[in-house]
Amino acid sequence: FMAQTGNVSNAAVPVSGQAKFEEVLATEEELDAFMADHESLLAAADAYEPLCNAGGVVVEVFSQNTARLYGELLRLCRQVVQAMYENESGGDPAKFDPENVDCRALGAIAADAIERGQNYVALEAACTVE
Repeated sequence: FMAQTGNVSNAAVPVSGQAKFEEVLATEEELDAFMADHESLLAAADAYEPLCNAGGVVVEVFSQNTARLYGELLRLCRQVVQAMYENESGGDPAKFDPENVDCRALGAIAADAIERGQNYVALEAACTVE
């Protein structure tokens, strides 16, 4: 996940199924700032394989649209940070072990990111005129 995204900042975005088709845009600087602020927590979240997979899907799907790519990655990172504070680790990267912590929220975040990517691909395919 961290390897997929780069660096991290300080905002929390709730996980919401209502924003499935919302286009989220961000700059590389915004993403980098968030990731720098939360680097250790996001690095700990890398231990949860579904998040790594979701990060890879986001990078692959949105790679041709950088503003959307950075927006989707920032959205994902914000949701992960929020979930990490709400699980048993309490936001302490040293206490996060996916084998011993309830990762249902992280799993839902990963599934949502993948679904957003699939929706984007389907929409792009539907808009492609042959």
